[in-house]
Amino acid sequence: MSSSTSATSSTATSNPLTYRKAQDAFQKQSSTPSQKQPALDEKRIYVGNLDPTIDEYTVLKLFSPFGKITKLDFMFHWHGPKKGTPRGYCFLEFEAASQAAAAVKQMNRKAIKMRQLSVSLANMTVIRDGNGRSIQIDPQHFRYSKQVL
Repeated sequence: MSSSTSATSSTATSNPLTYRKAQDAFQKQSSTPSQKQPALDEKRIYVGNLDPTIDEYTVLKLFSPFGKITKLDFMFHWHGPKKGTPRGYCFLEFEAASQAAAAVKQMNRKAIKMRQLSVSLANMTVIRDGNGRSIQIDPQHFRYSKQVL
């Protein structure tokens, strides 16, 4: 019995991909910056759980007391039977990070039309290429965007 275990251990040490080397490689790979959580955009907020009857004008009226809104991305269904109807969430960009933080603090969990809003700082848009590396993209390519002056 001991001869079979020594044979197994000798092949493990002679094999270039031992458990220890694989474990070290995994730890190096998992500590790379591309594996971190997506960064938060300090000026941009996510507003979710919107009632379907709420439109862009209503969102602007709700959030304009916190500061100048420079951009509104209101999401609509693009295909299928719900095409053209709101998806129930949007993104707002404020002129300053302090304005966005105040909006998150005051509006998160606030009830609007019998629905509790979900308001938070938005994550940066990140996609991965074929090699697993993260690539930042321009979110305007994927949604209806309205510049607010």
